[in-house]
Amino acid sequence: MKTRDLTAAILGGPASIDVQTGEGGVVHAAVHGRSDLDALRKTDAHPLLNYLHGGAAWNADITVVKKSAQLVIDSDMQGISSALPQPFAKRAGETLPLHIEKKNVAEGQDIITAQLGKLLSARLARRAENGVNVSSAASSISAGRASGWTGTAYG
Repeated sequence: MKTRDLTAAILGGPASIDVQTGEGGVVHAAVHGRSDLDALRKTDAHPLLNYLHGGAAWNADITVVKKSAQLVIDSDMQGISSALPQPFAKRAGETLPLHIEKKNVAEGQDIITAQLGKLLSARLARRAENGVNVSSAASSISAGRASGWTGTAYG
């Protein structure tokens, strides 16, 4: 199967999706979109959205093998302004690279990593227990390498 230029609304803005199946039932999707946080705020009441405005281009690469998805999302966040306290305040014209990955490491286990410029990195190791994903003690969040303050939390 192969389809191109499917359209959808994702993260409050338009997105284009290309999907292709490969050998062994592998499904690959390439998604390109533009978030609109002001539109998203109208449908999602998450408090963090009160501090973020505008929108930014983003790309996602999704691969599904045997009902297990791997995901990579990237954005330069240009076009989004942030009224969060320093060091997370940002003007719309500034870039701040965002990279998120979900990788499967074994049956029922995955690792999710996120990197926001040099300000924040997170790693969440999960395993399935009775059909529910739970995080492990190997999870961590590190903040502030570029800001002058540092902190690491383990869960």
